[in-house]
Amino acid sequence: MKIKLLTFFQCLIFGSLAPSIEAQALDSYLKTLKEQGKAPIEFIQEKLQQYDLILFDDALHSALDPFEFYQQLLAAEDNPINYVFLEVFGINAQPYLDAYFADEKKDKAHLLKVFQDNFGGYGWRYETYLDLLSGIWDLNEGLPEDKQIKVIGVDQPIYWEGIHTRADYNIFQQSLIGRDYFMYKTILNKMDGFKSGKKGIFLTNTRHAYKQIKNKKGELYWNCGTFFNQWHPGKTYSVRIHNVTLSIEARQETASQNTSMQGLERYIYSWIRMEDGKWDEAFKQNGNRPVAFSLKNNV
Repeated sequence: MKIKLLTFFQCLIFGSLAPSIEAQALDSYLKTLKEQGKAPIEFIQEKLQQYDLILFDDALHSALDPFEFYQQLLAAEDNPINYVFLEVFGINAQPYLDAYFADEKKDKAHLLKVFQDNFGGYGWRYETYLDLLSGIWDLNEGLPEDKQIKVIGVDQPIYWEGIHTRADYNIFQQSLIGRDYFMYKTILNKMDGFKSGKKGIFLTNTRHAYKQIKNKKGELYWNCGTFFNQWHPGKTYSVRIHNVTLSIEARQETASQNTSMQGLERYIYSWIRMEDGKWDEAFKQNGNRPVAFSLKNNV
């Protein structure tokens, strides 16, 4: 599936996987694409003039398309981005990231611990992240330090050497209650509370990028994007790169004692296409032209 850009929460990006859907049901979707769709790079660059931080939801960390787009965005002429914040690398990875970018030659050996000790604990296996770091190294080559793009790991540090038993792991799991606030605060501090005029992008996925999801009582589900949106209005903008989306159906009554970082073993869930595939089909009918647009005040 090739990258197609839309705006979720505020913006989205997407692809054509759908079977034929009745044209009448698609009119409003197709109209939105045709009348509001802009070239993705142009769309994001305009947002960077208005906002200091763009939160990118890749939908699935394993997707290739978002990372191809990130590289295009960073390589674009007059790129204003100073910081690339990465959810999947902890702050304890920073010395190794800094060593990689400071080296006069591109030595991937600096990144071994970065990919080995990531938040998942099983080694980060997606080559897209390595390609992204390599691409940023190329962009930085020959530039003075104050002009270089800085890559920052923002997740909680995890010291796996201290986790030996299930009891150790269960205690560690309790620390995750503050994970989104930790990432929010780490990014905010690096950007000097939005006082410095610096521009950044935060590469994450849905659970950290959404900004105003509420429960049936009308109470906010707080996450990194929500902290920024509620406490720093007008400073951040959330973008979703179109893909399937997670649909939580119910909580498991008898969850397995084996637990993961994501916690999905506690739920009954499925992966579904957004709007039952209507966006996919509309995009196809629009000629598979990459576009980005705001989701506010339209279908």
